[in-house]
Amino acid sequence: MIIVANEEMASPGSGLGHPGQHAAAEHRHVKEHGTLSSRHLAQHESLYARQREDHVSLAERHVSDHERVTDTVAPWRVAVSARHVWQHLGMAIRHLSQHAWLTTQHASERVGLDRRHMIDLIAQERRHARHDRR
Repeated sequence: MIIVANEEMASPGSGLGHPGQHAAAEHRHVKEHGTLSSRHLAQHESLYARQREDHVSLAERHVSDHERVTDTVAPWRVAVSARHVWQHLGMAIRHLSQHAWLTTQHASERVGLDRRHMIDLIAQERRHARHDRR
């Protein structure tokens, strides 16, 4: 496995001691997680807003449908109501799958960030070991 260090990482000759270099790497990692979390939150808020609009639109269509069938026979009204139930169910399934997809994508991004952090720390330890052997 080839390990490539983050170019922003302090090198042994940068004036920071080993503990300072580790602290810099940890602070950078925390900052990256904060940035990622903020982006994920914005994506969830956007998804909730779109889904809220879906619900409003569906409700308006259903009101319109019910107004059109008010004076019809009961079987027609029941059919319209049954169709509405299926539309709500379909929307719920679609919304749940959108949340599941977004959550999975976010988990993958967090794991990738932690993996990069691990690789940076391993590379840093290797540089320190080479520096200490000199």
